[in-house]
Amino acid sequence: MLIDESEQQQINNIIKQYSFTIINRNETDHYYQNLNANYSKDSYNYWRSHLCLDFAYSMNKCLEMTDTPLIMWLEDDTIMDINLFTELSKMDNITCLTAYNNGGAGFPCMIFLRDFLIQLIQLIYDNYMDDIPLDYYLTKFNLSCEGFTKNYAHHIGRMKSSVLQRKPIEKI
Repeated sequence: MLIDESEQQQINNIIKQYSFTIINRNETDHYYQNLNANYSKDSYNYWRSHLCLDFAYSMNKCLEMTDTPLIMWLEDDTIMDINLFTELSKMDNITCLTAYNNGGAGFPCMIFLRDFLIQLIQLIYDNYMDDIPLDYYLTKFNLSCEGFTKNYAHHIGRMKSSVLQRKPIEKI
């Protein structure tokens, strides 16, 4: 999607105002090169493995930029319920929390303890060519991750992200 100059300026102003940092993946990284060499770009395996690499790459960059004990992964087409932050303030021992998408498919929001996230990132780097969905890493490797009792995150996107499944989905 192309944006015009005024839209780009609005985006730049918001980034500057809130001190956001944009992390761009490095497609020349050996992990991405290995993926490109082994999978067709229009294959489901490529798409799913690429999502896992994007997660690991971006979360690793976040870890490098801060020493905060908790890191949140929030998909770009997700809205949060304000009560999530109230619930977080009541919790003592957070290792990993997930907010399931409506219907229980996928995790539009995950909150990780720093040390847990480091372990998860390494597992992804070690296994990303095995076509494992990101949310399955938590169960496949028996990583202890609690789910919220309420649904605090909701997808708002109208399209599925896989190029193989691009069709409109219902609005929430």
